Amino acid sequence: MATFNSRDLAASQVALVWALHRSLVLVADYRRNGGAVYRQAVEFLVWPLRPAECDGSSLQAGDENCLVRVADLGLDFQPGSGDYLCVGDPGVRYTVISGVLEFGSAVWHLYVRRTNTSCEG
Repeated sequence: MATFNSRDLAASQVALVWALHRSLVLVADYRRNGGAVYRQAVEFLVWPLRPAECDGSSLQAGDENCLVRVADLGLDFQPGSGDYLCVGDPGVRYTVISGVLEFGSAVWHLYVRRTNTSCEG
């Protein structure tokens, strides 16, 4: 009987999602709160929150979901509130509200708030 490895399955599913949605994948620098670059050229996918996900305090209308592959940020990484993804400068800044490791530890699921502002500090 073959063994089932959920991590391998999750990793292959994430690779498939990235391949299928290649035209939607954004590339950014991940910066820590304060502006220090943590990783460059991080690939991520972003899409709107469903209305039921908005609690009105932490998560608000207009906030977004963001998936970042563990391969880009690392398994020992811990997202921090106020960290951000910077796409261009001046450009679009996706500020991290919170995040959790998901899909068999294959991706970081971040909740982000998008602003059109400078990516510096």
